[in-house]
Order: sequence, then structure tokens, then C-alpha cells
Amino acid sequence: MSVVDGYEFNLLVFKANFYSNYLIKKRDMKKNMSGIDRIIRLILILAVGGLYYFNIINGTVAIVLMVVAVILLITTFVSSCPIYSLIGVSTRKD
Repeated sequence: MSVVDGYEFNLLVFKANFYSNYLIKKRDMKKNMSGIDRIIRLILILAVGGLYYFNIINGTVAIVLMVVAVILLITTFVSSCPIYSLIGVSTRKD
């Protein structure tokens, strides 16, 4: 094994450890959104989609609102809001 091979092996081990730690942390992500919170987010997503579909919003405003809608959609499906986690809020009843 040459120095280059040893370096590549160490890099692969580092990447494997990094990704396994990332997946473990991702799995430990706690749900912090209630059903009502998720319904409100879905209504907002549908409203933004409707505004875009009927050309009521366009340009930069449409792009920004669609990005926000996609983020809301992702957080709705995983039932976890990173902003809620940062400020220590949970709307979910355990």
C-alpha cells in the first residue's frame, strides 16, 4: 500500500464515518409539528401554488414563494420544523 492508497483509504473511512453520523442524527430528529400545523402549511402551499398557476404572482416574488412552499412541503412531510427545534417550540402533543 502506497502513501496515496493510504490517504485514499483514510479519506473513504472519514466519509463513511461522516455520513453514518449524519444519518444517525437525521434519524434522531424529533417530530415537533401537530396535525393542525401541518394542515395550515398544506393550505399555504396550495394557496401559493394556485397564485402561481393563475399568474397572480410572477417573477422574483413567485420564485421566493415557491421556494418557501417547497420548504414548507418538506417540513410538513417529515413533521419536523428546524426553526421550531432552534427556538425550542413544539406544537405536537405527545
